Amino acid sequence: MQTVSVKLPDDVLGRLDELARQTGEDRSALIRKSVGLLVAKDHSGSAHQKLAHLCGVFKGRAKDASTSEDYKKRFGRD
Repeated sequence: MQTVSVKLPDDVLGRLDELARQTGEDRSALIRKSVGLLVAKDHSGSAHQKLAHLCGVFKGRAKDASTSEDYKKRFGRD
């Protein structure tokens, strides 16, 4: 295992110390866990790929609000 040094703002260090007191773990263990969780996340793919399951869930809405006459009458400005 290698050593890495980081600088943390005072408020973050204070919260880290409080968490260490609450959990009984030392700073290093908490930082290792946090970094491990961060790098384990899958950050690949576009926004569309990540939200594709939401596409088309809104039924009965105008396909294109910019050209829907009904939408313009109800919500648009003259």
